[in-house]
Amino acid sequence: MGKFDGPYFRCDEDLVSVWIAKCPCSKMPVDYFTENYDGEDEDPFNQFSTDFGFGYYDHDFVEGSALIGSASIEDIIKKASYGHSFAMEVSDTSDVKYSEHVFLMYNFNYSPSVTGVTESKYYKFIGVFKFNQNA
Repeated sequence: MGKFDGPYFRCDEDLVSVWIAKCPCSKMPVDYFTENYDGEDEDPFNQFSTDFGFGYYDHDFVEGSALIGSASIEDIIKKASYGHSFAMEVSDTSDVKYSEHVFLMYNFNYSPSVTGVTESKYYKFIGVFKFNQNA
């Protein structure tokens, strides 16, 4: 288990942290997920990680999934890697049923009890779910 510079950890337990867009993608800043590799250690990694109270994350373990126009959360997640293994559980858990975009962080256990943040202006954290790499 590798510890990063924030109140979260990367794990090897096949977990995925799920965020759902609260607004159309066209209403979000173009650079919301742009990674800042040139800044000082105290500079934010990107606006998303700043909004949710953590620093660096490994971009190799994240995925955005979207469908044109508003679609069911289940349908959007099914388009993502391993999505068939957790799409229904996310849909059943979420009070947001339709969106344009979901943001997934694999092998990342986000904890709003540590950060105190469950949503930003643009995204809502839904939860941490198990995924199956063979799905």
